[in-house]
Amino acid sequence: MNIAVILAGGTGKRAQQSVPKQFISINGKPLLVYTLEQFEKACEIDKICVVTLPEYITTVEKYSSTYSISKLQTVCIGGETGLESLYKGLIASKAKSTDLIVIHDGVRPFVTQQIIADNLQVAQEYGLALAATACVETLVHCQCKNNYSTRMIARDGLFRIQTPQTFRADILHTLLDDIKDWHSIKEPSIFALFMKEGGKIYISPSTEKNIKITYVEDVAYFKNLFSVERKNK
Repeated sequence: MNIAVILAGGTGKRAQQSVPKQFISINGKPLLVYTLEQFEKACEIDKICVVTLPEYITTVEKYSSTYSISKLQTVCIGGETGLESLYKGLIASKAKSTDLIVIHDGVRPFVTQQIIADNLQVAQEYGLALAATACVETLVHCQCKNNYSTRMIARDGLFRIQTPQTFRADILHTLLDDIKDWHSIKEPSIFALFMKEGGKIYISPSTEKNIKITYVEDVAYFKNLFSVERKNK
C-alpha cells in the first residue's frame, strides 16, 4: 500500500499571513486542498494522512466531503519538530512494514501526478526516493557575516531536494522508534538522519515548478499563476 503523509503543521510566520499558509484561501479553496487534490488524483496513492495543528483537525477532516478528497482517511496532531510530526503521521497511518510512506509538504501544491509516480517507482526498487532537481545556477560559498565569497562551488552533480520523499515504513520505524527527545536530533530532515546512519539516498526527477510556499512573495506567485491557469481553461 502507498500512503501519503502530508505535513501541514507549520505556523507559516515567514509568509506573513493571518492564518497558517497551508490554510490561505486561493479562489475560495485552501492552499492545502490544492496539494491534497494531486494525491487524490494519483492512482498510485491508496490513502492520505494529514498531520496538522490541533485547532485545525476538524477543519481538515471536513475536506474529505467538502472537496471530495475520498482518500483522506486520517488526520492527526503534529509534534514539536518536523521529525516528530512525521512519526506521528506514520503511527496514525497504521502502515505495515512493507508499505511505502510518501512524505510531502502540505504547502507544495505544484507537485504533479508524474512527480508522484516517478518517486514511487524509484522507492519500489530501492526502498526510498527523494524528488529533486539538478542545480542550474552558479553557486558560491558566502561568508554571511561579511557578505562576501571567495569560493565557487561546482554545480555538477548537485541536486536540490524537494518532496515527495518516499520511504518504506520499516525504514522509518528503524530510524524513529527509539527517539525519546526529538529536540536532541540535530538533523533537519528524515533523509539527513538516514544519511547520518550511513544510508544511501536515491533521486527521482522533479521540476523547478514544484516549489514550497514559504515567503509572502511565494503566496503572490501561487495566486498569480492560479489566476493565469484559470483564464487559459
